[in-house]
Amino acid sequence: MTVFGRTKALRGWGANQTHLEEVDPDLTYRHVSPRGELRFRPGPRWSLTGSLGRGVLPPRPSFAERCCSARYQRNRQLRPERAWSSQLQAEWRPTPSSQLTLTGFWTEASDYHEKIVYQATAHVPLYAVRALPEVRLRGVELGHDLRLAKGRVEIGWATVLVDAEVTDPYFHVDELTLEPVLADGEKIYLDEHGAELRYIPGLSGRATFKYSGRRGTTVDVEARYTGPVSHFRIEQLRLADTPWSIERSEAYWRVDARVERELGESGWSGYVGVDNLTDYVMPDLGDVETTHEWGPRTGRFVYLGARYRR
Repeated sequence: MTVFGRTKALRGWGANQTHLEEVDPDLTYRHVSPRGELRFRPGPRWSLTGSLGRGVLPPRPSFAERCCSARYQRNRQLRPERAWSSQLQAEWRPTPSSQLTLTGFWTEASDYHEKIVYQATAHVPLYAVRALPEVRLRGVELGHDLRLAKGRVEIGWATVLVDAEVTDPYFHVDELTLEPVLADGEKIYLDEHGAELRYIPGLSGRATFKYSGRRGTTVDVEARYTGPVSHFRIEQLRLADTPWSIERSEAYWRVDARVERELGESGWSGYVGVDNLTDYVMPDLGDVETTHEWGPRTGRFVYLGARYRR
């Protein structure tokens, strides 16, 4: 069993340049984040781990994910995001070279920070970060790792199911304080898919293959699957008191591969690789009504090179 904790002090500062530049008074937050973990081995092939902890995240700039032809609204008024997270993990080793892992997780967060489109003029969005009062993320992950040929071949896969929703979606944003205010009847974050959080895929997965040859040859292949995500869509004729339209991206696979070979005992090796082998690019890239870059922005990329290791 392991128990520990830490104290985090956060300080926010800045200047308001809306009219005349004025230095904002500092904002200071202090939070204690305890965490505990318990491990139990009911048998030589089984391992159970449970953990519970509290985390705190400061607000991040709204331009952290966007650039180019976009505007941003200051978010100094946001309080830190606070969350309690729990996790239960079971590991089973049917053989010394194989491991199956099942993980369940549950997170309850307050003042969850989510990027939104605050306004849009001539298809130029004004992005902002808002605090959702209460959200819940829960899910399960199943994975398997296998080693063959005395460890020279490693094969692994994992899939993740996530249910992420706003548990208190009835609120609006005060125009003066920019703070979320609870208000029955104003469903800003509800749509035909319910109160789900934006930008989080409900299903994702990965598969990996690695080969390490006796003569210094290595092969690495990784395939990643990302399910649909919801995000906001710009509408120039939208009324000020109506919610933004929500659209869902399509699911896609991305495959990366790399081969490296040692050149004798000189310490030099050569490699060749390809990123985005399937050449998939998000189809609405450059669409002025799209507000989120949910998929690859560049197609297939082939590279080669050499490196020296002593």
